Amino acid sequence: MIILHSCIKGIILLKILTAKLNQPIALIKTGQVKKFVEMLQMVEKDIYPIIERVGLPEKVLNTAHPYIPEIPVRLLLAEIFNVCGIKTYQEVCWRACRELFIPSMLDKVSDAQNLQQLLIEYINILKNESTQFKLSLENAVNKTWLVREKAFADDAWYLYAELFSMAYMIELIRAVTKDKWSPAQISIQSNEPELFKQLLWADNNQGALPQIFSERGVCAICIPDELLSVTFKHQHTWVKPVKDKDAPSDFIGSLTIALPAYLNEGKLPISKAARMTGMSVRTFQRRLDTFGLNYTQILKKIQLQEAQYYLAHTDVTITIIAVGLGYSDTAHFSRAFKRLSGVTPSQYRYQCKNNAMSSNGN
Repeated sequence: MIILHSCIKGIILLKILTAKLNQPIALIKTGQVKKFVEMLQMVEKDIYPIIERVGLPEKVLNTAHPYIPEIPVRLLLAEIFNVCGIKTYQEVCWRACRELFIPSMLDKVSDAQNLQQLLIEYINILKNESTQFKLSLENAVNKTWLVREKAFADDAWYLYAELFSMAYMIELIRAVTKDKWSPAQISIQSNEPELFKQLLWADNNQGALPQIFSERGVCAICIPDELLSVTFKHQHTWVKPVKDKDAPSDFIGSLTIALPAYLNEGKLPISKAARMTGMSVRTFQRRLDTFGLNYTQILKKIQLQEAQYYLAHTDVTITIIAVGLGYSDTAHFSRAFKRLSGVTPSQYRYQCKNNAMSSNGN
């Protein structure tokens, strides 16, 4: 019986460990990342040294890849703060939320008729914009709270991210109420309540400052019940967007989505890939080992998938595809492609066109 219990316990622990190792890396939609870069441009003209320093793709403003690792964006917020200081950073947070982030996200809302419905729909949309940004509506002590959950509260960048998130949540409410509304109570994970008072004072120095509960488990704002029924009116130019595919929920799937935007920079070293995903090289390789892969294999797999997509769906020349995937020349790319797929890039493109023509003919 003792042996049986030990075996069962071992199996359970193995499942827990496997599930942990298979957790996806944090991803954020490229469209959102571009807005953070625009936020940087509000305070810094020469943005590219900072882009390189935090680990964003060098062509982040032009990439067509849907997702980018979230780690560089966290570091970018800290860099913006370092460039401009707390006072300007607070002002930039409000401006960026008001001008860049909230309007584009509201365009994706389709069915909401009042604030409560908008928040519920908005929360579902956000799940696909950032895989680790969790927003929810909760009831506590007979009050409604808009709650933002985020890990890593002890990390240096966290304070800057939480200041931004506070402005974001308040501006979201203001987009419906059309005034300088401020919450009467807020909860923060940070231990710097004075900075949050300054944040609110920076944008509404006539309003009353809220009661602040610091060092709590979540960042949240209290919303009066009467606001939840305020009508939300769609813009007349609104067009219902096509639903994006959900982000991968496993480690390898999220990795194959995160890395392609960096391929055009040449051979992507494992040290940079690990840094962008928030791991040491040793931890990164150990997680790959769990799935029977090494970094070279996963990189070749991603390069092959990207090459096949461009060959099948675009008329981009093979030379440009080779450069865009980090190969030194077309010959090197062609040999690698044939070794992995069994045919040359030209043959693969020809087969795809023939298959498409046959399908259209039927």
